[in-house]
Amino acid sequence: MNFAGIYVVLRSKLNLMKNRVPLFIIIVILIAWNISLQVSLHNAEDNITRIKSSIEALTDQLQLEHDNHNKLRVRVEQDEDDIDTRLNAIKAGGSTGRTNKRHNGLFH
Repeated sequence: MNFAGIYVVLRSKLNLMKNRVPLFIIIVILIAWNISLQVSLHNAEDNITRIKSSIEALTDQLQLEHDNHNKLRVRVEQDEDDIDTRLNAIKAGGSTGRTNKRHNGLFH
């Protein structure tokens, strides 16, 4: 819809013919309204950009946390395997692969 169409709609809706509101004032109001809409749109675009950046940062943080969780899980699984190996060695009467620091032969 162009300015003339908007003017006609405004005149009919607001009954501007009785008040004899000049076209110039309507045009100034429409320009101001257009500027405010452009500013609002620009602010909305800035907010969307900020939200996208936040989502990307959170996604990166989540990936880092996921990677750390996987590393810890692997480490726990390795520790469990190591403990099982030592327990089996103890049950079999063999060495655990560790030296007992209190009884290393110096005073015993």
